[in-house]
Amino acid sequence: MAHSFGVAGFILKYRHRGTGYGHPAPLQDAQRAIRSVRSRAGQWRIDPERLGIIGFSAGGHLASTAGTHFDDGNPSASDPIERVSCRPDFLILIYPVISFSEPFTIKAPGETCSGRIPIPGW
Repeated sequence: MAHSFGVAGFILKYRHRGTGYGHPAPLQDAQRAIRSVRSRAGQWRIDPERLGIIGFSAGGHLASTAGTHFDDGNPSASDPIERVSCRPDFLILIYPVISFSEPFTIKAPGETCSGRIPIPGW
């Protein structure tokens, strides 16, 4: 139904500290997801120039990082997905963890994102 309004959604399950991965794995996953969607935009009938990323909390941190650490792709890559840009055209950051400095965040989320505090049960 959202597609009829010009909106399509894709969900990324990315590697993070809770699954045993740290930087740069989450960023690599976000970049690969953006490239994958952009490279298949015609197949899914979406505009490759209107591709964004949304993230909540730590996902907001990842979205902001993807929006500031991107490239135009590698035209000589053997993998066609790696030939396209991983630059999001817009970002939606919902209560993102984008600062580890007081008074902008509480201590636990920043230390959890950085891996200093383990996440129980993960």
